Formats: sequence, C-alpha cells, structure tokens
Amino acid sequence: MVEAMARGLPCIGSTVGGIPELLPKEDLVPPGDSKALSNKIVDVLKTPGRLAAMSFRNLERAHEYRQEAVRERQIAFLECLRQTTQAWIAR
Repeated sequence: MVEAMARGLPCIGSTVGGIPELLPKEDLVPPGDSKALSNKIVDVLKTPGRLAAMSFRNLERAHEYRQEAVRERQIAFLECLRQTTQAWIAR
C-alpha cells in the first residue's frame, strides 16, 4: 500500500494489520465486507475532489516511509533496545 501511496494513488483499505496506521478512518472498511468496499469505491468515484485529496494525502503520508526517515526511526529503536538489554543484563 505504501508503494501505491508513494505514486499518489487514492487508496481504500480494510481495518487489518498496519493499514489503519496508513489511512484515515474515512478510507477504511471492515475486513471481508465486500458491500462496504463497493460502497466506499462508489462514494469516492462520485466525488472527484475527494480523489484528489486522497491522492495528495497519500503522497504526503508515504514520504514518512522513505528510507531516510525510516532509517532514523530504526536507529532510535535499536539504540533503545540496546540500552534496555544492557540494563536488563546488568541486574
């Protein structure tokens, strides 16, 4: 999904895994609910302004997952893990 978002595509997803972290509530549907999905697609297609807003928002959100941005978070996480492990070993 992040790859589609990075291309500026509008996205609709279900409320499983990490998808709710990527998309706002108005772009989510319950998992396995094909009726809700089809309704959401129709709603989005009927509102061209919404398509454009979704595309822009998704492109902006995808930038948070660029390698440079993710790398900084990975380093911070690993440093926290290292410190926690050292404190645990020192007990």
